[in-house]
Amino acid sequence: MGIINSTVAIAGTSVLHVGLRVGPLASNAIATLLATTLSFAGNRWWTFRHRRRSNLVQEYAVFFVLNGAGLLIQLLAIGFAVHVLARDDAVTYHVALLIGVAVASLVRFLSYKKWVFLPRDRPAVTGARRRE
Repeated sequence: MGIINSTVAIAGTSVLHVGLRVGPLASNAIATLLATTLSFAGNRWWTFRHRRRSNLVQEYAVFFVLNGAGLLIQLLAIGFAVHVLARDDAVTYHVALLIGVAVASLVRFLSYKKWVFLPRDRPAVTGARRRE
């Protein structure tokens, strides 16, 4: 799922920014929101299908918060290239995008395993905090 959703995010960002001239950060945010929706469905019903299920709304909310952190990583990489390095060419933009997507994808995958799609033997946290 990661490769498919990363491709959606990268291709969507490229089309929006390079093709349609949407701003560098807005184009990535829009494409990532689309990829996040596809990613949730794919991860819940395919990648982590063997994991225990909790409340769909709760999973979706935590998933989107964690993806927000991933989006922030991507935006920081792009923002650094565009605003700090003052490089607005397509090659620099795409290198920054790829770096951001790679780091964010790793963070997302590890966080999904820990907080969203729980192992079958680990109870879901509902309401009060669980003691370790």
